[in-house]
Amino acid sequence: MSHIADAVQVEKISVLLVDDNLAFLRSASRFIETSDALQLVGQARGGEEALALLDELKPDVVLLDQHMPGLSGLETAPRLRRQMPRLCIIMLTFDASEALRRAALDASVNAFIAKSAFDTQLIPAILNCARVHFPSPQ
Repeated sequence: MSHIADAVQVEKISVLLVDDNLAFLRSASRFIETSDALQLVGQARGGEEALALLDELKPDVVLLDQHMPGLSGLETAPRLRRQMPRLCIIMLTFDASEALRRAALDASVNAFIAKSAFDTQLIPAILNCARVHFPSPQ
């Protein structure tokens, strides 16, 4: 007889990581992969690549860098939102100014996290966003 926990499959929150900095992509990927609640489904080095991967990967959450060549995070976020309206978009940046925070929220971003607080704020932000956008069935 199998244990009930074996029969219950826990659905992980799928994450697409978008950042032009290869060192940050590696570090953030390792961090995400250590979480039992998250599954890294892909990486993109810019906004255009993220938009191209969105339909294929269908992530629950996109972690989006603000400062990238080509499309910035502020330019990419509304396009991601139009493509997948229920998507959780979390902006990551070294520039944690209040002006950028307001601009990010105006650009359809659900949460804004300074990269310096990545290790303490990211998982709670993802779980909160997922709870709001993908509530558990009753």
